[in-house]
Amino acid sequence: MSRGVLIVAVLLILIPGVWLFIATNSSDSDESTINNQPANTHNHQGEEHEDHLANAVDTDSVSIVSSNNDGFSPVIIKVKSGTKVTWTNNDSLPHVMKFTDEASEQLNRGDTFIKTFGSTGTFDYECGIHSNMSGIVIVEE
Repeated sequence: MSRGVLIVAVLLILIPGVWLFIATNSSDSDESTINNQPANTHNHQGEEHEDHLANAVDTDSVSIVSSNNDGFSPVIIKVKSGTKVTWTNNDSLPHVMKFTDEASEQLNRGDTFIKTFGSTGTFDYECGIHSNMSGIVIVEE
């Protein structure tokens, strides 16, 4: 194999690898993060908390629909303390439910993750694979 062909082959392998590395390790300042939040997160105070309550849906079931938008339907849910909430992956891509105190295994299409909320509070979560996907669980007495 000639030296020129070898260099082109190496570049064709390296360039996509470097691009993938950069894409998966970059972060935008607007991305939601829950890594530095306590497990029982009360960071939604005042008017913002009231807005979340106004938009919250009373349900114990969340559908993972797409990584191209918010990804969760509904995005904000409200449940009673002790409720088991089920997330179902209805997307063709895999997802990981990530809270400050635990994370699910990888969820492929049709897989579910169940989490019991035993205390009151506002709990943020995100997809551990697609950080643009985030949601909120509001737990009341």
